[in-house]
Amino acid sequence: MPIVNIQTNLSLSAHQQEQLLTQTAQATSQALNTDLTRIDVALQQLAAEHTIVGGVAQRPFVRYTIQLLTGRSIEAKQTLVKQYYEVAQSIAQQANLDVKIIIHDLSPSDLALRDSLVG
Repeated sequence: MPIVNIQTNLSLSAHQQEQLLTQTAQATSQALNTDLTRIDVALQQLAAEHTIVGGVAQRPFVRYTIQLLTGRSIEAKQTLVKQYYEVAQSIAQQANLDVKIIIHDLSPSDLALRDSLVG
């Protein structure tokens, strides 16, 4: 059950927000061979004036943080990284966009669904 959080300081329209969320969920599903109904995606937009990226104030960025159960291959993770990068670039369309993807592998004992641990 991948859980994806996206942070950005881009000013996105409602349509762009929907595209970013939808395309991220689809990329996750394809790269990890996971059903869309098992994927959670959330978007957090930050005010550009409240961000510094690589020492540059207000530099445009998109950050993906994904938590997923351990066991995915390096190849699947690389495919995911590439697809996330392409999604961010297609939405932002900015040459100097900073994109970072952080992947956290969770053991089944680190994730609970409702009131029970997965493992």
